[in-house]
Amino acid sequence: MKCISLWQIWAELVRRGLKLNETRSWPLPQSMIDKPLAIHAAKLKFDPGHYGDIFCRQLLDDGAMAKPLIYGAVLCVVHPAESVPTEQVRSGLSRRELLYGNYEDARFAWPFQDVRVLPKPIPLTGRQGIFDWPEGDEIYREYLW
Repeated sequence: MKCISLWQIWAELVRRGLKLNETRSWPLPQSMIDKPLAIHAAKLKFDPGHYGDIFCRQLLDDGAMAKPLIYGAVLCVVHPAESVPTEQVRSGLSRRELLYGNYEDARFAWPFQDVRVLPKPIPLTGRQGIFDWPEGDEIYREYLW
């Protein structure tokens, strides 16, 4: 299974179904469309002081920080749809989704479908970009399929 590390609070937002798209400067590879993609919470600590009031208020409204954030673990598995240029989706997105992603021009939205939360986060050392998580396939079959 493929895996991608996201900084917190974004990994938690995906786990809760509050962030529906990941935004990147590059499109999702065609070979990964509708294939399981594990979402890993990176070890970088989230500091709300680095973000604006509107963003932080939305996090509070969504209850995203009601419990301590989890770091260095796989939280869930998603099935991404085909990437879409951000210019094509920006106007139809909710205020929340716009706050939780970078929808500037020349970027891509990766729509996440079918979020499946692991019963317990699985510790894992993350990496940059998309990487292989060999144990993920068995875990997916056992707990999420």
